[in-house]
Amino acid sequence: MSDTAAQRRLATVCSATVTVLTADGAAATLVAATGPTLVHATDETAGRLEREQQTCGEGPSLSAFQLQAPVVVDDLRGTEAQLDWPMLADALHGMDVGRFVALPVGLGGIRLGVLSIYSHRPGALYDGQLPAALLAADAAALAMLDAEGESAGAVPLSELGPVLDYRIHQATGMVMGQTGLDARDAFARLRSKAFTEDIPLQRLASDVIARRVRFNSEMP
Repeated sequence: MSDTAAQRRLATVCSATVTVLTADGAAATLVAATGPTLVHATDETAGRLEREQQTCGEGPSLSAFQLQAPVVVDDLRGTEAQLDWPMLADALHGMDVGRFVALPVGLGGIRLGVLSIYSHRPGALYDGQLPAALLAADAAALAMLDAEGESAGAVPLSELGPVLDYRIHQATGMVMGQTGLDARDAFARLRSKAFTEDIPLQRLASDVIARRVRFNSEMP
């Protein structure tokens, strides 16, 4: 991804998350049908941690995306982590890394990627740090949505294949056309209506596609 506004927002999110978790580095990875792509890393170690996981085909970042749940590892060099990800443990031999936190990045039915944060020292998170990090993952998702079309290096949402529920993408596009909003705000409008009316997002998307529901610039 080139130096776009979306990438700068991702950089800000990564840096802020490092501060919140009193960590040493962070990375944002976009996961498309063709595989994961590192789109930002605060430093070489954060980037290497993601690249080694991609090469080994295992690790907390991949697990977080597959499970769609946070994966918090108190010590990536510890016995439990070595048992869970033996190939990664070999690849990271000698690296100065302890705690590792991997958070799935997505909005509604859209699964976009992973935000990962590492610390040199091992140790558990403090109270309140994980909820704050999850908010950062939401911010990263909005930045990734904004990256569509900004850079040839970024993968547009329409090419995310099975990672994306296409009905939601198509409905978001229709809301954009009806309201004049950008992709991020159109999706937020769609999600807000589903939440306030207690409708599954996929069902609302189907209603929008079938033109049973229409949005305009004034409606909530």
